[in-house]
Amino acid sequence: MARYFINDTEVSRDEAFYAWRFSQTYRQARHKNVIWYNAHCGQAAALNHLREAGVRIEADSPQEASDA
Repeated sequence: MARYFINDTEVSRDEAFYAWRFSQTYRQARHKNVIWYNAHCGQAAALNHLREAGVRIEADSPQEASDA
């Protein structure tokens, strides 16, 4: 499960999505429908696009995932 941050503050997935959705980088993007998905898959360009909007996605550590 991923963790979401806005300006280094952990937030919910919905908060991160809406922060990106209403950002200037979103308005200027061409392929809006795949950026969020590609960022979850770890694509560097999509992750950089979200970072420009102040949003960061991190995967949980493998240790936390195995404890669940």
